[in-house]
Amino acid sequence: MDLSRRQLLILFAGLPWLAGCSLLKSKSGGEADDEQLGRHLISSLTDLPSARIIGRSYYESLKQQPDRPKVVQVLAERLSGNKESVIKLDREALRRQIHSQYREEYLAGQTVELQGWLLARTEVELCLLVVLLRDSLPVHSEG
Repeated sequence: MDLSRRQLLILFAGLPWLAGCSLLKSKSGGEADDEQLGRHLISSLTDLPSARIIGRSYYESLKQQPDRPKVVQVLAERLSGNKESVIKLDREALRRQIHSQYREEYLAGQTVELQGWLLARTEVELCLLVVLLRDSLPVHSEG
């Protein structure tokens, strides 16, 4: 399944697909639930079907199965230092932080090549998170 330029541009443009995603509340002891935090992290993605394609391609390229809580933790730390800081970001602030991270990674050469596309490491890992959360996300057609 090749990803068209249009699909890639749609993926990172416009309003978040998960418009109903709210700020997260911790479940216990100030630690965020990984699934809720993962959903918050991907709330900046606007085209989940395309994100699933990218995420699935990356997932299939990995030598070992990724651990969802570890992916969430790594993304949260990379973007904001820790899980609790990410929780405090509203969607727009989170989107700005993610796009800033993309730019930093491109400049530092921290990229992943998938299907001929050169993508920021965080970009690919957010798409991977969509795949790892597949059981808790609504399924929509790719049309």
